[in-house]
Amino acid sequence: MQGQKIWFSFSQAFEGIRSNWFHTFLSILGVIIGVASLVTILSLIDGMEEFAKSQIRNTTNLENVVLNTPTTVARNGVLIKKDTFPVLYPERFRELSRKLGSNTPGILVYSQGVEIPIPAQASSIGVMVNGVSGFLPDEGAHGKGRGFSSEELEQGKPVAMINPNLARRLFGKETEKALGKSVDLGDTTVTIIGIFLNEKDPNARLVAPIGLFSPDAFSQRPPQAVFRAASVEEVPQVKK
Repeated sequence: MQGQKIWFSFSQAFEGIRSNWFHTFLSILGVIIGVASLVTILSLIDGMEEFAKSQIRNTTNLENVVLNTPTTVARNGVLIKKDTFPVLYPERFRELSRKLGSNTPGILVYSQGVEIPIPAQASSIGVMVNGVSGFLPDEGAHGKGRGFSSEELEQGKPVAMINPNLARRLFGKETEKALGKSVDLGDTTVTIIGIFLNEKDPNARLVAPIGLFSPDAFSQRPPQAVFRAASVEEVPQVKK
């Protein structure tokens, strides 16, 4: 009895479709268009989301986590230097890097401004000097000469890379003339082995292995560490 009712219902349905085929065609067409539109919109949203993420990765530093040491404290709007503060020495930085693992590369950066004499002139220029433990992926690209070797970074060899602005100010318009030349950094003389690609940097900049600088220098100007998370979503865990 139940089977007959089901069969009767199907018969009536098919008869209605056959009798009103144009109406049925329009209904099916509407369903197809609606489903296709929904799938298209969802696909566009997914594509736009992936495009936005790729733009963020390529044009911003949102995946970078910076660890630095505040050396001053604010009192009534006035910055006062602290008597004591923690210093991230290279040994401690290497320990942190091991804990974070290879998926979270990091570098230690020390910065100071120094005066460097201009060859064959009785004058000098102010130069931003950075001591680094290495470079993050896709950074430190050089246009002329070469970059640091692992041995030079680990042993703090007296070598340096400079930007085009400093090369021109020290040795003239032909920046490649700077390669192989020596520059005095206080009591240390470094040899220029490479020139960065960055033509837009308005500063005169020199980069050397961080091992060239003494612990006393770090206690005066603590270095900072920069770690790069595998994705923006992993930044909170890296900070933790």
